[in-house]
Amino acid sequence: MKGISEAISTVIISSVIIMVSIMIFYIAINSLTTSMQVSEYGYMKSSMINIAASVPEIIKGTSISISVPKGTVGVGYNVRENIVYEVDVLTSSGWKNIIVDDSPSAIEIRSSNVVVTSNKIIYGVNNLTVNDIAFIPTIWEYYQEGASTINFNTSRFYIHIYNVTDGTHTEIYIRIYYLQLRPRYVSGPRTIMFVPGGKALEKQINNIEGLVIREINSATGETIRSYEPSHIFTQGYTVNLLLSVEQLYVVIT
Repeated sequence: MKGISEAISTVIISSVIIMVSIMIFYIAINSLTTSMQVSEYGYMKSSMINIAASVPEIIKGTSISISVPKGTVGVGYNVRENIVYEVDVLTSSGWKNIIVDDSPSAIEIRSSNVVVTSNKIIYGVNNLTVNDIAFIPTIWEYYQEGASTINFNTSRFYIHIYNVTDGTHTEIYIRIYYLQLRPRYVSGPRTIMFVPGGKALEKQINNIEGLVIREINSATGETIRSYEPSHIFTQGYTVNLLLSVEQLYVVIT
């Protein structure tokens, strides 16, 4: 009986050792996998911030690409439905509505294995207008539908207002620049390439009497946000508009 008891004890101890070893192995593998997922997500976050900071160079003609890790990070895009960005201009013949973007898009990086606890901007500002081209891109980070998401978009207007004078006559120029983000091809993804797409619209309208920039819900007609530099039109100067819309292609391959 003693021999049988010892044998049973040995089997039990061996089973416990095996189970503990399996648990340790599982924990180690799980920890390694989690560490890799966090590392991949952090790499993509840093890469997108670097892309955002490089937008002024991309606008000038530089193409930039980043590699996507072959892990758990997914890359895609979305189009904001029923959102339109437009510039409304008042001239002597009345108001003219110029649509600059009726399909604003965003690039999204998603990971279901990394938890982000807050909704925050990690690059740029949440404004309709900016006074620095470097802040045309904005990157949001948030948790949605079971995944942490990095959202990269360019849905805002750069505005520069300046005077031109010949010594006796002064005119005010309002330069407005908008960058359309346009995903061009999706297959993979393993690489994201940001490529300047050229001009989509170029207008000069002289002697304007009013100006409003709007973000509109096209389904309801409601103005979500607007910007109106009304003080410029009370100074007695001729005001001219220079409107430029360019495209930024994002090729996901």
